[in-house]
Amino acid sequence: MYNKSLYATNTGTLTDLGPTAATDGYRLKVGALTLHNNNAAVNWLQIFFSPASAVTLGTTVPDLSIPLPASSAMTWSFGGEGWRIGRTGLCVAATTLAANATAGSITYNIAAD
Repeated sequence: MYNKSLYATNTGTLTDLGPTAATDGYRLKVGALTLHNNNAAVNWLQIFFSPASAVTLGTTVPDLSIPLPASSAMTWSFGGEGWRIGRTGLCVAATTLAANATAGSITYNIAAD
Protein backbone atom coordinates (compact mmCIF):
# COMPACT_ATOMS: atom_id res chain seq x y z
CA MET A 1 0.00 0.00 0.00
CA TYR A 2 2.85 2.43 0.76
CA ASN A 3 5.58 2.92 -1.80
CA LYS A 4 8.33 4.55 0.29
CA SER A 5 10.25 3.43 3.34
CA LEU A 6 12.08 6.39 4.86
CA TYR A 7 14.65 4.74 7.16
CA ALA A 8 17.52 6.50 8.91
CA THR A 9 19.16 7.33 12.21
CA ASN A 10 18.78 11.00 13.05
CA THR A 11 21.40 12.57 15.29
CA GLY A 12 20.04 16.07 15.72
CA THR A 13 20.26 17.30 12.13
CA LEU A 14 17.10 18.55 10.43
CA THR A 15 16.16 16.03 7.75
CA ASP A 16 13.65 16.76 4.97
CA LEU A 17 11.22 13.87 4.45
CA GLY A 18 8.14 15.21 2.77
CA PRO A 19 6.88 17.00 -0.28
CA THR A 20 7.14 20.70 -0.89
CA ALA A 21 4.61 22.72 -2.82
CA ALA A 22 7.28 23.86 -5.27
CA THR A 23 8.37 20.36 -6.27
CA ASP A 24 5.64 17.84 -5.58
CA GLY A 25 2.29 19.57 -5.21
CA TYR A 26 0.74 16.68 -3.29
CA ARG A 27 0.31 15.46 0.24
CA LEU A 28 2.50 12.87 1.92
CA LYS A 29 0.44 9.96 3.23
CA VAL A 30 2.05 8.19 6.21
CA GLY A 31 0.94 4.64 6.95
CA ALA A 32 3.19 3.82 9.91
CA LEU A 33 5.91 5.37 12.03
CA THR A 34 8.43 3.22 13.93
CA LEU A 35 10.95 4.76 16.33
CA HIS A 36 13.91 3.20 18.19
CA ASN A 37 15.89 4.81 21.02
CA ASN A 38 19.02 2.83 21.94
CA ASN A 39 20.22 5.48 24.40
CA ALA A 40 20.21 5.39 28.21
CA ALA A 41 18.06 8.54 28.36
CA VAL A 42 14.79 9.81 26.87
CA ASN A 43 15.19 11.26 23.36
CA TRP A 44 12.61 13.21 21.37
CA LEU A 45 11.70 13.25 17.70
CA GLN A 46 10.70 16.79 16.75
CA ILE A 47 8.41 16.95 13.73
CA PHE A 48 7.91 20.12 11.70
CA PHE A 49 5.33 20.53 8.90
CA SER A 50 7.80 22.69 6.98
CA PRO A 51 10.89 22.13 4.86
CA ALA A 52 14.17 22.11 6.83
CA SER A 53 15.14 25.42 5.23
CA ALA A 54 12.26 27.11 7.12
CA VAL A 55 13.15 25.68 10.55
CA THR A 56 15.71 26.82 13.13
CA LEU A 57 16.18 23.98 15.59
CA GLY A 58 15.81 25.22 19.16
CA THR A 59 13.90 28.34 18.02
CA THR A 60 11.07 27.14 15.76
CA VAL A 61 8.35 25.45 17.80
CA PRO A 62 7.84 21.87 16.58
CA ASP A 63 4.38 20.89 15.35
CA LEU A 64 4.74 17.60 17.19
CA SER A 65 7.32 16.27 19.67
CA ILE A 66 7.36 12.54 20.39
CA PRO A 67 9.20 11.38 23.53
CA LEU A 68 10.84 7.98 23.36
CA PRO A 69 11.94 6.46 26.68
CA ALA A 70 15.44 5.07 27.15
CA SER A 71 16.17 1.77 25.40
CA SER A 72 12.73 1.49 23.83
CA ALA A 73 10.83 1.34 20.57
CA MET A 74 7.33 2.25 19.44
CA THR A 75 5.19 1.92 16.33
CA TRP A 76 2.22 4.03 15.32
CA SER A 77 0.07 2.56 12.59
CA PHE A 78 -2.36 4.87 10.83
CA GLY A 79 -5.19 2.88 9.28
CA GLY A 80 -7.39 3.65 6.30
CA GLU A 81 -6.14 6.69 4.44
CA GLY A 82 -3.12 7.10 6.71
CA TRP A 83 -1.85 10.30 8.29
CA ARG A 84 -2.02 12.96 5.59
CA ILE A 85 0.61 15.66 5.84
CA GLY A 86 0.11 18.91 3.97
CA ARG A 87 1.91 20.24 0.96
CA THR A 88 4.24 22.54 2.89
CA GLY A 89 6.83 19.87 3.71
CA LEU A 90 7.97 17.65 6.55
CA CYS A 91 11.25 17.53 8.44
CA VAL A 92 12.40 15.82 11.63
CA ALA A 93 15.23 16.07 14.16
CA ALA A 94 16.17 13.91 17.16
CA THR A 95 16.91 15.92 20.30
CA THR A 96 17.33 15.47 24.05
CA LEU A 97 14.27 17.61 24.96
CA ALA A 98 10.91 18.37 23.36
CA ALA A 99 11.93 21.65 21.71
CA ASN A 100 15.68 22.21 22.06
CA ALA A 101 18.63 21.99 19.67
CA THR A 102 20.81 19.50 21.57
CA ALA A 103 21.37 16.46 19.36
CA GLY A 104 19.81 13.18 20.37
CA SER A 105 19.70 9.94 18.41
CA ILE A 106 16.60 8.11 17.18
CA THR A 107 16.34 5.56 14.40
CA TYR A 108 13.09 5.87 12.49
CA ASN A 109 11.26 4.09 9.70
CA ILE A 110 8.34 5.82 8.02
CA ALA A 111 6.13 3.91 5.60
CA ALA A 112 4.73 6.54 3.25
CA ASP A 113 3.23 7.22 -0.13
